[in-house]
Amino acid sequence: MEDVKSLECKNCGARLQFNSSQVSMTCAFCSSEYFMEIPESEDEKKERQDAEIILFKFDKEQGKKIFSDWIKKGLFKPNDLTNTFKHKEFDGVYIPFYKVNADAVSNWNGRDKFEVKSAEGDKPAVYEYKPRSGTHGESYKDFITATHGLDQNEVDRIQPFDDNDTKPYDQELLMGYKFENPGIKKDNAEEKSRERIRGWEKQACSSLCDEMNSVSTTISNLRSRLMMLPLWILVYLYKNKPFRVLINGQTGKIAGKKPVSGIKVLIFILIILAVIAAVAVIATR
Repeated sequence: MEDVKSLECKNCGARLQFNSSQVSMTCAFCSSEYFMEIPESEDEKKERQDAEIILFKFDKEQGKKIFSDWIKKGLFKPNDLTNTFKHKEFDGVYIPFYKVNADAVSNWNGRDKFEVKSAEGDKPAVYEYKPRSGTHGESYKDFITATHGLDQNEVDRIQPFDDNDTKPYDQELLMGYKFENPGIKKDNAEEKSRERIRGWEKQACSSLCDEMNSVSTTISNLRSRLMMLPLWILVYLYKNKPFRVLINGQTGKIAGKKPVSGIKVLIFILIILAVIAAVAVIATR
């Protein structure tokens, strides 16, 4: 196999690997052509070689079909979008993620609200409150992006990935695709996942009573592993402005940004205001 070199995009910070024989190189995340070479440490090499890979399940032509169906949809997209946009980049990329597994147990305190007397005339309803507390526990699996090129909220929109069918790291499996080295440390990914798990636990506990006072969460058995996950990354231009789209290379789930027609938004607002005004007139009569 050809030698590869690790390059960092000067624009977005993504750390992509390219074959040393490649003459033209562009960033799959932002289409920049400006890179600086980043030496890979022995620890980074070992972590990558211990990683697991989820393979692409469909090819580029199928990815284009998924995008073509998606770009046609949207209430507020400009009418000329599907006829005037231009493809800039469309790459299959293996993105580094840390798969984090952990158990969480939360003790919570809150109260339930009961109406003891209904509102009457100008007198408001009377309520009583009953203290409540309990315990909630769950096992979590989280995928934390280890690239600077993509935001976590962006990749969350195309999750989940099924990690029941993985392959041990083998650079031969990456042939034909771009692939990236982790740009985020394992410890940072684990801490980010802890924050997300605490947030999920708070939401779960808040659903158990009417008003939540406090939630205390203990996270245990946390373990993480580097994984290379398949994404089709597409950048298209509309009126010379770039928009990025992500497609889960395993499931075909798609998410991205589209331009918005200001005229359509204005018409929609005017319709809503007209409906509100009509309802108010009817109510008055």
